[in-house]
Amino acid sequence: MYLKTWDDYILQDIADFFNTFRYNLKQKQEYLNVNIYESNDGLLLESEVPGVEPDKINVEIKDNVLTFSVERSNPLNGDYKIIKNEIEYGKFIRNIQLPFKVKYSDIKAEYKSGILKVFLPKADEERPKKIEIQSNS
Repeated sequence: MYLKTWDDYILQDIADFFNTFRYNLKQKQEYLNVNIYESNDGLLLESEVPGVEPDKINVEIKDNVLTFSVERSNPLNGDYKIIKNEIEYGKFIRNIQLPFKVKYSDIKAEYKSGILKVFLPKADEERPKKIEIQSNS
C-alpha cells in the first residue's frame, strides 16, 4: 500500500496547473472560425459570433481581402467575481484572401441566430461561361 506524502500532493497540483494552462493555450482563439463554400456564382462564408450585437460586427473588403472583425464585451459589470471564465471577450479579427475578383455591388451579409453569413459573388469575368459551338453544316 502506498501512502501519499505532502510532496506527492504538491507535485500533482503543479502538474494539474500546467496541464490546465497548456489546455487553455490550445483552446484560446483570437480569430473567428469560418466555413467557406464555393459555387459557380461565388463564395459563401459563415462564422459563429454568438452573443454579439450586429452593430459590433464589421465586414470589409479591400484589395481582394475580406476582413471580419467582432467586438464582444462582457455584459457583467464589476459587481461579480469571476469563478470560471471560458467565454472569450474582446476584439476578434479574421482576414481572408479571396481566390478571385468579387462583384462588390452584389455582396450580401446577414446575421441570424448568432451566425454571420456573407455571400461574395464572383465578378463577371471570373464566372464560368458557356461557349456556343457553331457549325457550318
